[in-house]
Amino acid sequence: MSPAALATTILTFTGIVGVGALLRWTKIVRAQDAKPINTLIIYVGLPAFIFSAVHSATLRADLWGVVAIAWAVFVVMALLG
Repeated sequence: MSPAALATTILTFTGIVGVGALLRWTKIVRAQDAKPINTLIIYVGLPAFIFSAVHSATLRADLWGVVAIAWAVFVVMALLG
């Protein structure tokens, strides 16, 4: 991922969090509204974001190291759990 794309992603998420904080501070969104909004984000927005990121990614041979580390961490955590 290029530095510009990374910065764009970070600024987008920062903006979304900022909008959420502003809506709560102005009492437009109540504390009770957080659960359905979070559910929508987790079950709809996050999978769409992941699909979009994976779809535009270029596959390279050095990414197998990332996959191996992820599986190693998963196995260690599963054993500890």
